[in-house]
Amino acid sequence: MQDAYCEDGVKVMDTIKNKLIRVGLILACVVSFFLVPAISQILIVVPVVLIAVTVFVIPRLNAEYEYIYADGQIDFDKISGNAGRKTKLRIDLDNCEVVAPVDSDAIRAYDHNQNIVVNDFSSLSGDMSKVYAAICSKDGNMMKVLFEPSEKMVKLMKMKAPSKVKTDAY
Repeated sequence: MQDAYCEDGVKVMDTIKNKLIRVGLILACVVSFFLVPAISQILIVVPVVLIAVTVFVIPRLNAEYEYIYADGQIDFDKISGNAGRKTKLRIDLDNCEVVAPVDSDAIRAYDHNQNIVVNDFSSLSGDMSKVYAAICSKDGNMMKVLFEPSEKMVKLMKMKAPSKVKTDAY
């Protein structure tokens, strides 16, 4: 039997917080570059350190999530600055109660549960029509995982667990 495998990814939209961090770091560099040498020659290291921090931090503010589905397991990886990859979460469809569009009745049934931990691996674009939620248990805790799978990934999940994967919103 052929293994079911699929990779998908979404680029995370820029948040206001990330934009403010970028602008703040750049302004701090410019101000320190002109102001610090005028105050004291000993503080010349401050602009150099600020520039190094800026060069290190700004690329890492660009993030994307990659979903890797393989035989009933989904890995959620975060890629920062088009370089660093880190696996944030791995779920197994066997441990999921339901996987469905986030605006479906099947997911709304869990909205009243205050103990659910939400893990958001979506693009934050505001277009909720493509966002799916998986209600899973891991280490005895309930979690709601938000992600944006492709049609192929949804079909593969449906083949693996047809009773758990819902494709219609209502």
